[in-house]
Amino acid sequence: MTISESGTTSIVRPLTAQEEIYWQLTYTDQIHPVFAAHVTGSSSPEQWRSALDALQKRHPSLSVSIESPGSADMPGPTQPFLRRHSNKPIPLRVVQRASTPRWEAEIERELSIPFECGDVPLARAVLIHDDASAIFILSVSHSICDGISLSFMMRDVLAAIAGQSLEPLAYPPSAEALLDVAPVAPAMPAEDTALSSGPGTDLPTVRSLRFSQALTRSLVDLSRQQGTTVHGALAAATVLAMRELVPRFALDPVRIISPVNVRSVLGVGEDCGMYFASPKAEFDPAQPREFWDMARDARRNIADGSTRDSLIMATTGMQSMTANGLTRAAAADSLNHAFAIDVLLTNLGQTPYTSTFGNLKLESLWLTVLAGRAVQAIGVATTNGALGLMLTARQPVEGLLETVRKILSDLCI
Repeated sequence: MTISESGTTSIVRPLTAQEEIYWQLTYTDQIHPVFAAHVTGSSSPEQWRSALDALQKRHPSLSVSIESPGSADMPGPTQPFLRRHSNKPIPLRVVQRASTPRWEAEIERELSIPFECGDVPLARAVLIHDDASAIFILSVSHSICDGISLSFMMRDVLAAIAGQSLEPLAYPPSAEALLDVAPVAPAMPAEDTALSSGPGTDLPTVRSLRFSQALTRSLVDLSRQQGTTVHGALAAATVLAMRELVPRFALDPVRIISPVNVRSVLGVGEDCGMYFASPKAEFDPAQPREFWDMARDARRNIADGSTRDSLIMATTGMQSMTANGLTRAAAADSLNHAFAIDVLLTNLGQTPYTSTFGNLKLESLWLTVLAGRAVQAIGVATTNGALGLMLTARQPVEGLLETVRKILSDLCI
């Protein structure tokens, strides 16, 4: 709902507690998600440009900025707020495929560039292109977007290139509104002081690995037989791999957050927004468990963290963090303590749409996000029957993805 309008801009609403926490974290570490699609078939940069414009017209969230409270034309909000703009296209950078021998390097570059206060739009794209194929990379601020949003947006772009028209959507409701949780605003804006260190300027490392279709099929079948999910099996394998590769985890618990899609609980369709929960699990070597027991534990933890009651509890907990005005230092502290983890394992599951768009074929999808200085962030997506893993970290554990695959391959023999 628009609060006020002025010229070519309009105030949409203040950020929710969850959105504000993620926004303030951009001042200490870039945590925006980045999504990539590998496509074969002939296309032109002009087609991608037109499709990106159509995407922006469909999703109004892609035409907003986030601004600090207390601006001259909007003195009311006491926390950051969303402002809608017009005539501000999503930037598109085109790179020739021959000049980019390692495509992951472009994702590393995108992850290292933060979205700033007042930036509009809070999205940008890169096209790695040649005559017969393309890699399209889309980056969006996490305060307005989750991984599922990016997956739907990638489908929209490909559909537009194939000549389909994109139906415009209304501005999406917040998760707080859908949960009927009343917003909580501080009495006055937070007084921020400079942090001792801002977002890191060092490039993160991004590595990718794709399972074979045969291994993916075997893993799906075996996980089902064992009463769990592929994600549960991936979580258990990641715990064992971390224990094998990092000496301290022989004694210390491995802490994993698994962001989970809660759109079905909220009644949300294909809107661009923050519609996820982040249940955390700990696996303590002092309490050893068999592999499939660990996998089932991971599945139960996700189910328990995805109920409406648990979402309301998490939402009110985040509101308590912002109720007195959230400073950047407090947001950084939340990342280091309340959200303290070793692994972020985010799984989009099976791509829920076709791989054929006109003369283009979607070969694979890749999701990644930074999640703190020492966190191993693993994005997972399954396209055309093959599971892909992408590891992102500033201090990557050497051989982590390969060890995860070996553990799962040995189980599936």
